[in-house]
Amino acid sequence: MVISGILVLAKQGKTEEVVVSLKEISGVEVHHVEDEKIVITLESETIDSSYEVSEQLEKVDHVAGVYLVYTNFEDDPSLDLEYRAFDK
Repeated sequence: MVISGILVLAKQGKTEEVVVSLKEISGVEVHHVEDEKIVITLESETIDSSYEVSEQLEKVDHVAGVYLVYTNFEDDPSLDLEYRAFDK
């Protein structure tokens, strides 16, 4: 499981529309809204799927920016294969 904390900035006056759209995206949870700032977490199974959803966030109407604050990916099974390649 990959968990990321993300700050999404909405265009002025469009915050509520962005929040509604974000809540429709699988794995996204909205935690706090203040002015144009929206704090979300994104949960996904792999790093690749996390990237895919992040790209989807950038395409939401009226989004001015998407900023990764933190990510935790200890349980991503695809990392095991990548790390094993370094052991050789």
